[in-house]
Amino acid sequence: MKIIVRLLSAALVAAAALLATGCGGGDSAPAPAPATARNGLERGDIEFLHGLAAQQEQSAEIAGLAAKRAADQRVRDLAAALRRQRGPETDRITALLAGFGERAGANTEGSGQLALLGAERIAAVAAASDAEFDRQWLDLVIEHHGRAVALAQSELAAGIDGDTQALAREIVTTRQAETAAARDLRG
Repeated sequence: MKIIVRLLSAALVAAAALLATGCGGGDSAPAPAPATARNGLERGDIEFLHGLAAQQEQSAEIAGLAAKRAADQRVRDLAAALRRQRGPETDRITALLAGFGERAGANTEGSGQLALLGAERIAAVAAASDAEFDRQWLDLVIEHHGRAVALAQSELAAGIDGDTQALAREIVTTRQAETAAARDLRG
């Protein structure tokens, strides 16, 4: 359905451009479409990147919980690994958004919201202690990563930008490996 809406939007933009050039009566050419969003077709890629940026922020918050509170050193180590991985990913997201003329953090609406966990869910984990905290935190990571994979798979299904799709493929691979590590610790 999203693809049909995008194609219809692109067709409307193209039709409007044709009408504008045909009715102008002058020698002036219409202004070119912005190179950053080929007639709106890359909007889904941009929404994915904004959603992933919001997810990255939440991932840092979740990892920070375990860095301070985990009873099991292996859980702390996993949290530290998650934080290290997110830095380069966040830099790529920021660079890709800049290439579209967008700024990270400027838009957290849209499909990316589905990839976020509610604040109450995170607060419930934060309220737990010792081994119960570790168990709930690992469950939180598994759920959060599942949402990131779903977001990336939607980009792979409907996105058009090659660099953004490459990032989505890496997100799927990375998050699935991290989920497997969390499940192994969860037992």
